[in-house]
Amino acid sequence: VIEINVDENSLLKRITKRALESQNTRDDDNSEILKNRILVYKKDTLPVLEYYKNLNKFHSIDGMQNIENVSKDIQRVLTWL
Repeated sequence: VIEINVDENSLLKRITKRALESQNTRDDDNSEILKNRILVYKKDTLPVLEYYKNLNKFHSIDGMQNIENVSKDIQRVLTWL
């Protein structure tokens, strides 16, 4: 399991900025939908991550890096497996 770990406030800023700058706004480009997704993640996904951590099959990637470094880190994990 690979988790891309990103600060919640940064996610909200990103989606707000994307919605303001884009002429093709998607239905999910709003903070309320993102907030709900974060709540669902915390409720449904976080408990499952502990299971994979205990199996040593969990990898966390710093999603606050630039896209190239996030991609490199994911590739590194996949190659290591």
